[in-house]
Amino acid sequence: MNEKYVDPSPFAFGAFAFTWWMYCMIQAGWAGAANLGVAIALAFAAAGTGILICSVLEFFRGDAARCLLFLFFGTGWWTWAIWAKWFQGDYSKGFMGFWWLGWGLLTFFFWLFMSKKNLWLQLFLLGLWITFVLWAIATWWVPALNMVGGYVGLVTALAGFILFLTELKAAIGEASQSSAGGMAT
Repeated sequence: MNEKYVDPSPFAFGAFAFTWWMYCMIQAGWAGAANLGVAIALAFAAAGTGILICSVLEFFRGDAARCLLFLFFGTGWWTWAIWAKWFQGDYSKGFMGFWWLGWGLLTFFFWLFMSKKNLWLQLFLLGLWITFVLWAIATWWVPALNMVGGYVGLVTALAGFILFLTELKAAIGEASQSSAGGMAT
């Protein structure tokens, strides 16, 4: 059954890493908040919708762990994009801290249970949950940690780009082994 469906992982990790990079550039102070619209657009299209489609494809491929991970990522990006686009100024700092902490804890559990699958996946998930926790602490007590979280996020995005490349290489290798001369049927 798995052989009939393309591996969506390269797209999912690439879309996440690119969107994460763009958002963390703002958080780290490399780009101004006026550029947030680009991150929001990426969150809706590539990291939100695209990764949700990847979740469905992983379901049909029979990979429950990645199906759930991509469902988690895709809905997370959609949630963030809706908040950032329409409700950014209308929230309490304490509540937003719990939002970041919640995503940190959920990502921590994915890191804990999926970390043996791939070194770059392990590093990517590790960086994500650390970034989320830093942003939670920044929201509650130490605003300077927001920028630190942005820098940790940039390093995490680099791990995500490497993960994307390793997944892409594996997917291309699998496709080149198919009977259709590189095109999975």
